[in-house]
Amino acid sequence: LARAGAGFGVVGLSGLLHSEGLLGPEARAASGLGRRGLAPLAPQQTHFPGRARQVIWIFVNGGPSQVD
Repeated sequence: LARAGAGFGVVGLSGLLHSEGLLGPEARAASGLGRRGLAPLAPQQTHFPGRARQVIWIFVNGGPSQVD
């Protein structure tokens, strides 16, 4: 997953594991790991609330098509 889709598979996996409670603060406390633990990509609290309402994400693996 780290190489598939330029690493965005890992972001999805971390979101899935967080929703299952495997990457939350309770899981870190139970495992005895530090603040970041084994999941450096786990969702963290932000300093300020997000302002973005919409996102356009264009994924082009290897560059734009030369056909167009």
